[in-house]
Amino acid sequence: MNSQQFQYHRRHGWSSPIQLDADVDLVLVFGDKRLVKADSHNQIINRNFPNAVIAAVSTAGEIQGNQIYDNTLSITAITFEKTSVSGIQIDLTNFKDSFDAGQELGQSFNQKDLSHVLVFADGMMTNGSDLVEGLESVLLDHITISGGLAGDGVSFNESIVGLNGNNQTNQAIVIGFYGTAIHVEHALRSGWTPLGPKKKITLSTKNTVYEFDHKPAINFYKSYLKEQADSLPSSGLLFPIKLFNDDDTQVIRTVVGLDTHDQSLRFAGNMPEGAFTQIMHATADDLLNGVTQAAQTLEPHHPDLVIMVSCVARKLVLDNQIHDEVQDVYDCLSHSNYSMAGFYSYGQINPGHTSKKSRLHNQTMTLIAIRES
Repeated sequence: MNSQQFQYHRRHGWSSPIQLDADVDLVLVFGDKRLVKADSHNQIINRNFPNAVIAAVSTAGEIQGNQIYDNTLSITAITFEKTSVSGIQIDLTNFKDSFDAGQELGQSFNQKDLSHVLVFADGMMTNGSDLVEGLESVLLDHITISGGLAGDGVSFNESIVGLNGNNQTNQAIVIGFYGTAIHVEHALRSGWTPLGPKKKITLSTKNTVYEFDHKPAINFYKSYLKEQADSLPSSGLLFPIKLFNDDDTQVIRTVVGLDTHDQSLRFAGNMPEGAFTQIMHATADDLLNGVTQAAQTLEPHHPDLVIMVSCVARKLVLDNQIHDEVQDVYDCLSHSNYSMAGFYSYGQINPGHTSKKSRLHNQTMTLIAIRES
């Protein structure tokens, strides 16, 4: 397995020329949504990697090596020795809901020898919980799922996803990895700490909450945000909610939209009625403490490529320490000859600590470590 990395900067152009390489199997393009949509850039990438599956995702910041960038295209071109890949793209507007979309994506694959799937989806329109559940409902149990939801900086206007230059809004894509030589390991940490008491969701539908403890959701939430309340939904990134699941697992959820008419809040993943929740907050030290721990769990696996999918909210909290998050991971694995790529997202898809079952996470730093044997 071999990786090449390139970047396009608005001011300086390409960091190095992209040469024709017909052997490349997979290209990951993470970048600013305007650059991801630009036909001129897509034509260059498609022309020089004619036989590759090219997956493009808009971001809230790009990760390459030990650095974080904004307003660039970060490109990782991967050539496998023993692994084959295939890609599927769907338009989410053609489906009743994200669960049906996930089922369609999963059913589109020949599952013989399928080992892992990497999924990227629109960060504004996707119910990430349902998308993952739809995929898992049709994929064989041994097939793991990871990936993330596309970003749009802190604008929350639109996000772009696509395969082979067909980069648009309202899309979801899945890349399948085939063969026994591919090995994928996962790690994640959040670092958020409780701010208030547990509260019960007393009225909700899917990922929309209308009431916490019988009080209108927006009013309840704004009581914690105080002077930042008028900046919802972006200010909600600083005050995520921990969701306590029936199976004793916990995930972090982010507000991605609101409706002042019915006082509801829309989250990136499902918020089941009757579940308990807790408002969270964090300091920079809180978020950084778990980063090295997560990376250390991957150290024995000597990955060829690490894909880091973190949350835009972590950028806001860490501020000028944000580079420490990436540097800590990079340093921990620096004994290996590996490449690191990734992006800041509106949602992270990864298995939990103790299970291969994948979930949508928010406000979490996730790592996807890939190697060939």
